[in-house]
Amino acid sequence: MSDSEDLDDDLPESDLPESDLSEEGATLLSAEIGPDMVGDRLDRVLAAAFSDLSRARLQVLISEGRLSFEGETIRDGKHKARPGRYELSV
Repeated sequence: MSDSEDLDDDLPESDLPESDLSEEGATLLSAEIGPDMVGDRLDRVLAAAFSDLSRARLQVLISEGRLSFEGETIRDGKHKARPGRYELSV
């Protein structure tokens, strides 16, 4: 078992972003936003969920239409976060 696996064991499974490959070969990241983050700026909330991406990079990806929430494309990171699953194609 690697050190990174040990660190992930300390976090609840719902707090870990998921990743997968989309049909186009891009990586699809997923994050579940809980009720404690509702109302905060979406780009700020997602920057915490996707810690490998800067907030500036997230803003660009969002403006390019790479973020979806329950099938709806979101293009503005200033939106307020809603509880549920967000998917980001990188």
